[in-house]
Amino acid sequence: MSADFVLPLPSSLLSSTFNWLIQTAAFHRCYVSVALLEGFIYAMGGFDGHVRQNSVERFTKETNQWSMIRPMHHQRSDASATTLNGKALGEVEQQQKINK
Repeated sequence: MSADFVLPLPSSLLSSTFNWLIQTAAFHRCYVSVALLEGFIYAMGGFDGHVRQNSVERFTKETNQWSMIRPMHHQRSDASATTLNGKALGEVEQQQKINK
């Protein structure tokens, strides 16, 4: 996966590896953070072409459905995501002006 990878949500996806279709997500967005945790796929934040998002969606493979869950406290796009100790974590380094 390259650094400029864009997850094509909400288009339905076909994985040639697993041969399964994923249901349409609620929001069109790119630069979304994705993590797999306890059998769920989490799509966090992203960019809708105008603003960064704080929304979080969870995909349940048994029902083939995305559902909205509690949003993040801050809008994020281009972030890294991983899991640790049963939690999905993500962050993006933001440039800040530093006065010396």
